[in-house]
Amino acid sequence: GQRFADDGRRPAADPHLDLSQGDRAPRKGTVLMPDGRVYTVAAAGTALRLDDISVKLRALHWEKSVGASVSPPGTRIYAVVKLVVQNLGTTAGTITATQFWLLDTASQEYLSEGHTDVPDPLIGRHVAAGASVSGTLVFPAPRMFSSGALVVDRAADAAAIARATHVGILRLG
Repeated sequence: GQRFADDGRRPAADPHLDLSQGDRAPRKGTVLMPDGRVYTVAAAGTALRLDDISVKLRALHWEKSVGASVSPPGTRIYAVVKLVVQNLGTTAGTITATQFWLLDTASQEYLSEGHTDVPDPLIGRHVAAGASVSGTLVFPAPRMFSSGALVVDRAADAAAIARATHVGILRLG
């Protein structure tokens, strides 16, 4: 059976996203993996497009402090990720904290921090059908890294990502 992380939301130790070993996901394109999930991978510098969401990385930089209300133990730095998110669906949606995960080259996942002083936070933003929003996600991390990926769940799967059958990977470098 499939193993799940302690929080029950995302499969734990997914070997198909192991960036430390030159992962088995393609550099770009769509592939059905042995776990039964479809992964759509966008190369660095391009937009990731799933059926109901499109995501384009505008910038990524690192900050020592972002005014976070609470951060996980071991946090030493924050990845500040500026994105353009487009709702490709037919209904309005809200961007959730568990819809985007930062993945480092050792395949460690980092959940975004919802309460910071960084301008234009995306978490909780309402996006009308067909509309785009620009904004920022902040990920607490123990160290900086120059490559990795942003794991993106479809808007339709945002409330139950453990059951997602189609996942996006936006490569950072």
